[in-house]
Amino acid sequence: VKDTKEKRDEMHGTVRLTVSSVLGRKLVVPALAEFATRYPDIVVDCVLTDSHSDVIDERIDIGIRFGFLPDNRYVARELAKVNFYSVGTPELIDKVGMPKKIIDLDKYPLTALFDHKTGRYWPWTFTESRS
Repeated sequence: VKDTKEKRDEMHGTVRLTVSSVLGRKLVVPALAEFATRYPDIVVDCVLTDSHSDVIDERIDIGIRFGFLPDNRYVARELAKVNFYSVGTPELIDKVGMPKKIIDLDKYPLTALFDHKTGRYWPWTFTESRS
């Protein structure tokens, strides 16, 4: 315990963090006050942006993002599983019907996440079937 306290007392400096705006507002920014209390000698420079940052040029220490890692030069750790859902309004279902199989979704209008760096939409991955 003493060794841990001494190490905590030694930690100081600036940590530059980039995080997507939704994650930043919902999770990171609310946690910064507690972090600052526990580690008063560490300054967190937090940049909320939905653009992928150039971690080298922008001197980013930590980046938190949704999805896959576009560059294999970085070290990534999964922090949490995020579930996305396929949903439709009652009006759409009344108009075009309820899909019976996943392949039926090809016939429906959709909103998808687009990766501007790769020029591709995020892939859809279904892990289980639900009604």
